[in-house]
Amino acid sequence: MVSAKLHDALAKYTAGNNMILRPFPNPSAPNSHKRNETTPDGRSFEELTAQQPTNFDPTIQYEDDQLLKLNIVGTISGGAKEDRQILLCKVDEAPRTNLGYSPIPVFGNKKQCIVAIVVDAVCYGDSAMADWHLSRRTAALEHLHRSTATGFGTINPEYYGAWVLEAYDSAANLPGYKRYIGVILREHLEGESIRGLCEREEDDEGVGRLTVRPNPVLRAATDGGVIMVDPSYQVRHEITMQLMHGVVTNEHRGARQTMLDAPDVMVVFRRRGERLETPQAVLLATLHTEVRSTRRGDKPLHPFDRFTHNDFEFLDGWYDVDWCYENRFKLDAWMLRQFGLMDEPKEQRRYLTWEELRDVERDEELADSLIAVSQLFQADLHGKASSVITPMFGYFRHQIMAKDLQARHYRRSALWQVLEQVITDVPPELKELGLERRAALARVVATHSLSAAHIDLNHGGLKERVLTRFHEILASRGQSESRKRKRDESDD
Repeated sequence: MVSAKLHDALAKYTAGNNMILRPFPNPSAPNSHKRNETTPDGRSFEELTAQQPTNFDPTIQYEDDQLLKLNIVGTISGGAKEDRQILLCKVDEAPRTNLGYSPIPVFGNKKQCIVAIVVDAVCYGDSAMADWHLSRRTAALEHLHRSTATGFGTINPEYYGAWVLEAYDSAANLPGYKRYIGVILREHLEGESIRGLCEREEDDEGVGRLTVRPNPVLRAATDGGVIMVDPSYQVRHEITMQLMHGVVTNEHRGARQTMLDAPDVMVVFRRRGERLETPQAVLLATLHTEVRSTRRGDKPLHPFDRFTHNDFEFLDGWYDVDWCYENRFKLDAWMLRQFGLMDEPKEQRRYLTWEELRDVERDEELADSLIAVSQLFQADLHGKASSVITPMFGYFRHQIMAKDLQARHYRRSALWQVLEQVITDVPPELKELGLERRAALARVVATHSLSAAHIDLNHGGLKERVLTRFHEILASRGQSESRKRKRDESDD
């Protein structure tokens, strides 16, 4: 049974209603607030998020020409059984500027609608969960938008920013209760999801295979016409190729989609108010997206290395019914034909192999850690490292580093080149250290020449973790040498 509170909330989102939205330029980052925290006025986290999204300031006033006025055309997905309400809307009045986001299209001659994803705490039944969903979705879209990875030419919808709806509940138990509701705006895409174009076979042991419907699917267009979505063999392969390229491109830009499912992939035939000659794949799901702050390598990972058999399990049958189960090698062969062989010269390829990307990440991790240690020890030793060359580094490079650098192309990397050129002396405080440990410190000091401007020593406890590990290494080697000296003395 639908409660009066939920019934009243859902009534706001029916066709014909208007929504006046104010900008929400700084949604909170995921997991930046804890459920056991209280506000300065004594409210619990649940009480706060039941009334407004975290980081939203209701005291900020906006002029009329900064507000967005929408008219609800219908519901794409929602109702009492859903948490987020996805609404198809027409723009009656757009703001004069959209605070750095893409311009919001007015319905006008091109008959363009937009999509409003309403994250209403009442519809969720758990205000903290609603706030978490809002922050995760906006974080992914914000990151992709800043990376110029939204809109036409990408697999991500155009993003129009986060907004807030001011609402008054009229339920009998909450008369006149004001709430602020988070709203995410993105472009409206006309077509059908892969799930809507297929049936899924029943399978008691796992995920059933998709089978494409035998006839084209007809969908009403916002321009009054009809869109015929024909999932032909060529269309399915084109969409699969776009999806794979788009996913690895997203990950190269720092956004990893952890789940790929048929309802989340849209086959688009009309976009930006115009019919498309070639259908486009657009990925709709953002809730399960992991965001990194940095790019990975100078090229995306090759789809052949990215998509293992399990990664496309929920799309089995879409690209070809004969490429499933024991015939998955046919999908592998198709990927190599579409995206290029992996043994071609690197400069001729659009993608990195997994081994190349792993080497890049190891280089970055090593450089980050050593730079952090370098800065810490530089501070601890008061900058006493001088520029006098010593033979110990040559010993360290040839006798120790070669062990973990063997069969790798480190010699071309910036890190290796810096280590090759290192000139350093051991500060007095460390003269009692053994040669190997002094060489390790030389390596650390050498990496200080790398740019440290982009390294956050406090990120993820890096400072404490690296320093602790370095001290552990020094201590363990010191204990080993102490035991050796005692044995030598006892032998005497």
